[in-house]
Amino acid sequence: MARTCLGLPISPPEGKQRWLLIGLVVEILLVVGLTVWAMVDIRNTINKQPFDQHKLHQELVFAGMLIFNAACVLFFVIHGVYFERKWELIFFMLASVLTTAYVIYSFVEKDDDLSQGERIARLAVGSVSLPINVIGGIWILNDLGWNAFHVVGARPDLQRIYNNITRLQAWLYLDFELAVSLFILALAENSLSTTEKVVTSVGLTLSVAWIFLGPSACRRESKPLLAVFLFLALFEPAFLIYKIIDMTNEGESSNFVFIPFAILSGISFMVRTGVVVFSILGWTMFGKGFKEQLQQYKRTLGDVDNTATEKTPIVPGRR
Repeated sequence: MARTCLGLPISPPEGKQRWLLIGLVVEILLVVGLTVWAMVDIRNTINKQPFDQHKLHQELVFAGMLIFNAACVLFFVIHGVYFERKWELIFFMLASVLTTAYVIYSFVEKDDDLSQGERIARLAVGSVSLPINVIGGIWILNDLGWNAFHVVGARPDLQRIYNNITRLQAWLYLDFELAVSLFILALAENSLSTTEKVVTSVGLTLSVAWIFLGPSACRRESKPLLAVFLFLALFEPAFLIYKIIDMTNEGESSNFVFIPFAILSGISFMVRTGVVVFSILGWTMFGKGFKEQLQQYKRTLGDVDNTATEKTPIVPGRR
């Protein structure tokens, strides 16, 4: 049985699953490669003619956001497959659908910032990858369940608690991805003051701890920790509302960054609401034996390790 240094069980992909995972990783790397290609093309264009410094800044920021989101999708795929995280694979499939829709739109509208070759390459990658991602993702989803059974056994109530915690963890990852994307978008228009940059930087740092605080509170069945987690959930929506109002008052609602910022903020509100709902749902499941089952599982792992150590002869000079 494979597991991490924290004792978390790993379900390594085998056979066709392994090849599918390799294909998905290659596909995401292709998306990053196409983005780098577009940036090189923009640089060559800049060297040949006068350019708009402000537009260049926006293009670079958007490229950075695309690469960051590609890295997040890559994490969803690898983490979702190895640790059997259903919602991370679902987010990956949704991202594939949205990306392909954008690629088709860009091709039909003939985006002036892209050459014909770049548009065709993007369309080819999107058209081929979408069915592979969706069909392959559904296929993997239908083969999940080993981890939950290994940790909590066959009790349906404990499996529901386990699945709720893994779902909460996945939504927190998505919440963090949206938070960073919004920060990058705000940088695209230089619409953050120095104070706001400090506040958002501290907020993003705390968001990393927030990702682990909620699931940890649910696993430990700690009401004080979960109360702190829910209280911290209010800060980001409050800041986004303030920022949207501020951008509107400053006359920035007409620039092309405001619309995606407002749309992403709306999605972020929905995701944050989902996080709160799943956290409260976890609170209602306290006291049903999940914490004791986890403790028993950890003791079992310790006994297995001790037994393996006792039965393995240690020969000097050998491993």
